[in-house]
Amino acid sequence: MDADRAKVVIVGAGFAGLACAHALKQAGVPSVVLEAKGRAGGRVRTEYDLLAGTPVEGGAMMVHGRDASVLRWIEEFGLTTKKVPEFRGARFFLKGKLRSALGIALSGLEPLRSSLQTMRKFPKAIAAYDGPDISLARFLEDRHALPTARRFVGAMYASINAADPEDVSVRGLAADANVESLGLPWANFQVVEGYARVAERRAATLGDAVRLRTRVRRIEWSRERVKIEATGPEGDLSLEAAAAVVTVSLGVLKANGIAFLPDLPEAKRTAIQALGFGHADKILLVFDEGVRRTVLGKATSVASAEGSWYFFPYFGRKDVPVVLEGFLSGRRARALSGKPEAEVVDDALRELERMVPRVDLRSHLKAARYVDWSADPDVLGGYTYPKVGGGVDQRRALAEPVDDVLFFAGEATRPAGDYATVHGALDSGVEAANKVRESLRRRGLAA
Repeated sequence: MDADRAKVVIVGAGFAGLACAHALKQAGVPSVVLEAKGRAGGRVRTEYDLLAGTPVEGGAMMVHGRDASVLRWIEEFGLTTKKVPEFRGARFFLKGKLRSALGIALSGLEPLRSSLQTMRKFPKAIAAYDGPDISLARFLEDRHALPTARRFVGAMYASINAADPEDVSVRGLAADANVESLGLPWANFQVVEGYARVAERRAATLGDAVRLRTRVRRIEWSRERVKIEATGPEGDLSLEAAAAVVTVSLGVLKANGIAFLPDLPEAKRTAIQALGFGHADKILLVFDEGVRRTVLGKATSVASAEGSWYFFPYFGRKDVPVVLEGFLSGRRARALSGKPEAEVVDDALRELERMVPRVDLRSHLKAARYVDWSADPDVLGGYTYPKVGGGVDQRRALAEPVDDVLFFAGEATRPAGDYATVHGALDSGVEAANKVRESLRRRGLAA
């Protein structure tokens, strides 16, 4: 498609941008998608070379829920999913040993009481919270959480949100806990062929409307038009269109990665800075068969009270080696970001060897990769979270169009319950496309 004939320019080919372009194409509205990276998918990134073509997720790893919109794309493209094992196979590192939830409860009086607080008391108290907007750390302190409960509750909620207990809003967690329309708590699924295949297939249906390796530097906007300045494989380019949809990560917006002229309205700038954007990096480890005889070959996941979480995507399969998709979040992700891969791999191995003493994991390691999303200039973090002072109202402000020509999409614009998810990003792109179509109709520019 000739980019100069596009009525809409979409910035970013993550799931929000792809969904927006797909919805506009179905409505007969020509658009072009400009993507800085050499691939589509955004924060979905599947590694196929670590394990001889078998997918290992270096970014988003799960489909959340049985009704998630992304499942329709998966079905359309003939891809398949499998259910993620339940919580029962998880192990937690406490008192120098990996333990099941029952094992923690049986390891002493304080751990038993802490288990009850972690699994029952505090989740209920968080869901019922209606007080001042305070941090999770303050909430646990005010309610005199036992030491083990404080560590595990803090790690559980903070690591899920890619943040630290000192920053996560309890009011935000309560809003999530009380969302009824999304079927929470979710059942989780993996894309058997790899999450990246979903993005690749959708991008393929858009043809040359998706322009890769094209970095948007500047967006000029008025009440009538937008002008996009970008750099692509053939040098600088300038596009004019009736509207633009910005789907880049909140991290890029916070860092002023795109210049807006004139500047964005104050409410939009306030929302961008108020919303929390957590840090979530991945460490991918492939071990030989020798590790299968250890606890690492028997668990569905292992976690520490410091927030590290290692997921075993091929648990139960004997035809592939032991694979760990390590999730590094919050302060640990920030501390490791920017360091050489070998140093991060060594750090992860040291932590795992504390969990499985007397096992030389280094001698069993076959392959490793560190995916540093925090240092990635097109992301600069992981995903959004409920920050103290940055609630649903700020998400709505971020999603609000500017002068009927400038639109915003992405997981950061989603309300309680489905931000920080692929399906939330996808739904935001469809919503933005609908707003664009209505704007074009009002302005007499409809197809």
